[in-house]
Amino acid sequence: MINDIEIRRLRYFGAIANSGSFVQESRVLNVAQPAVSQQISNLEGDIGARVFRRTSRGVELFRVGELLFSHAGRVLVAMNRAREELTDLIQDRRMRLEIVVPASIRQMIAADLYQRLQASSFAGSLNLHDATGGVGRSLLVGGIFRWRLPIGPSCMTVSTAL
Repeated sequence: MINDIEIRRLRYFGAIANSGSFVQESRVLNVAQPAVSQQISNLEGDIGARVFRRTSRGVELFRVGELLFSHAGRVLVAMNRAREELTDLIQDRRMRLEIVVPASIRQMIAADLYQRLQASSFAGSLNLHDATGGVGRSLLVGGIFRWRLPIGPSCMTVSTAL
């Protein structure tokens, strides 16, 4: 039975598999080479097979290593993305877009604006406020960053808090 694989070990494995060198990657990772070797040895213990063949020119992947490497990149990308999203959520670093518009056009622009932001991969929250309401007026007065977009005879003011 294969044990769970620690992410650090998978990171070290992927880096070494890419470069073909324990020594080079220990420098890049800023980790002592014996510590990197120990992590790879632990990884091999976790899966019950050797992943690297040591040669005079570095390392080559055994078939088990090739299979692991074919999955490692996707796993590491997913883990990095999850860490970034969790950090953003916990630290609330996502952009908050607060848009203050005249009530007469709020309904007209809401769906189109939402679709355009989704298409642009906007990562944040969007709130449309009536320019005459309490929240809208306070944003117009206290917005951190503000610009006006002319729309016909009236203007739309966009305030963002970063």
